[in-house]
Amino acid sequence: MATTLQKLKCIQREISFRKLVYPMRVSKGGMTQAEADAEIATMQEIAKDYSDLYNIEIGQGELPL
Repeated sequence: MATTLQKLKCIQREISFRKLVYPMRVSKGGMTQAEADAEIATMQEIAKDYSDLYNIEIGQGELPL
């Protein structure tokens, strides 16, 4: 099973990949710019969740109330 840090790094790689690929998909009509932006924003939110969780795990964050 992957650790929180491994999951975070994987998500960060996926965000980078999408930022490279999505402009081509938009230009070819495979998706709209709004769809691309929404997908990337969602992945960034997931990365933030895992970053927060990781910081809690290493004692540098707090659980939300």
